[in-house]
Amino acid sequence: MSLWIVTVGSSDVQLSSRSNWYTLFEKVRSELECEEFSPQEVESEAAERRYVVPGRVLGLVYGTSSKHEDLVFPLLDAYTSRLLPLQPPSKVVFLLTDQSNLALERRLPQSPYWQDTCTLAPLLAAYIHRRLNLEPQMLILTPPKGGRGIDHWDATLKLVGEQLMQLTTKLHEPVYVSHQAGTPALSSAVQFMSLSQFGEQVRFLVVNRFDSGEPVECIESSRYLRGIRAQEARRLVVDGIPGAALNLLTVSDSEATFRHPELVKLVNFFNLRSTGTGREKDFDLDQVAQRLFEALELISIFFHQRNYLTGITLLAAAHELFLKAAVIRALTTRSEIVIRGNSLLLNQLIEWNEYGLRLKKSELLIRFGLPDDKDGKNWGGLKEGIDKCLNYPKPALNRRFFDANANLLPWLKALRADFVSWPLLNWICDDKRSTEQDLRNQLMHNLRGIEEEDVVRYLLAGKQAEIGESPASTYRVKILEPFLAALELVGSVDKDAVLLDHRLNETAKHLVHYSL
Repeated sequence: MSLWIVTVGSSDVQLSSRSNWYTLFEKVRSELECEEFSPQEVESEAAERRYVVPGRVLGLVYGTSSKHEDLVFPLLDAYTSRLLPLQPPSKVVFLLTDQSNLALERRLPQSPYWQDTCTLAPLLAAYIHRRLNLEPQMLILTPPKGGRGIDHWDATLKLVGEQLMQLTTKLHEPVYVSHQAGTPALSSAVQFMSLSQFGEQVRFLVVNRFDSGEPVECIESSRYLRGIRAQEARRLVVDGIPGAALNLLTVSDSEATFRHPELVKLVNFFNLRSTGTGREKDFDLDQVAQRLFEALELISIFFHQRNYLTGITLLAAAHELFLKAAVIRALTTRSEIVIRGNSLLLNQLIEWNEYGLRLKKSELLIRFGLPDDKDGKNWGGLKEGIDKCLNYPKPALNRRFFDANANLLPWLKALRADFVSWPLLNWICDDKRSTEQDLRNQLMHNLRGIEEEDVVRYLLAGKQAEIGESPASTYRVKILEPFLAALELVGSVDKDAVLLDHRLNETAKHLVHYSL
């Protein structure tokens, strides 16, 4: 089972003789707005002469005639000769044109009106019946009154899309498409819309008049789809959505991840994937600093795209990661930490992993020979001494978690007197802030809607935005600038790395070359 979609142009049904034309033309001549039609000889590879007449006129003259022996179908002959050895279609669909609704000049023989192919329907039906023993379906492209003609690209694309939506096939059934005949706009529309609707099922029947050995080639759609998808992937990359671009390319190319290493790097970048040799490097301070730098750049992209939910979520995570990393960096500057007469290294006291910052309770109790009593007095006393040595806030603002934001910020300020905070960081670390005003909590816990003024108010730590302030500009001035300045408290950052916008555009250019 297969489907064959065909376009024909005004000159694709021809005459082998003019002997009957004039007699037949006289029968309809008085009904035509223009009477200046006569068969014109055309170049032909056939031994016999060939003549053409505008399609609408030819159909009107021969539509009710029995003189079909005058008609020749060179293009359809070539197509069917190529199809028959492959898999004869079970259904044939012609896309024909009818511009009678348009105010076209009909008194001139060269008018687009006379080039319409709708009147050729009975001639084409008779041909397909003889050749393939099928009754073809005729889909008529009819621009509405006041619309644009078949030579208009956008209008014709819409018409073709509406007609092809009527067609259905089973998955994996071949859909042959002969789109070369007709106006350039029609040809392109059929090519694009058939690929859009039927994808990998499409096989293009393409005529190459200069190849005498195989004048009609059957081209797999994947060659076209790869180009179309590469162009769409290019747009997605430039827009900052490399993951969607890679997924799109993978549909028609299973080796896309190997062909596009720079795109894969971008996908990893957007997912903040570790650049170390393993997950154990995720808490290396220099790598954390670089990851924070990249996250801040990503947030700029998200706010520019008005992708506020993702931007706010990532920004909150960046603040929390910064606090933990900055505290650890400040503590690593201490050569030794003396607890109850014992000199300990930082990694003997604290561990930092996916669960956060934690004191090594079990190891420390064993080291100091203390049982883990049920009332917690042994651990409480030991922890108090550790906290004092580490400049940990006392009393802790948030007693539930050792590494709560409300505890980390004053801890960092105690360790680094030169640290300059910014309003949003202060607000995030304020356990007494209004829940109603905390946009992040409202989004993450209550799935409430979001408006631009809400985003600006969040970035301003709950203050009302001034007129003209946008999320992108507020983020850049109020958050990004002080945050970047504070990154030196975490580790070294390669701020001279290629800017993200440049990387996106360069990767997109390579996708264009790939599609050629």
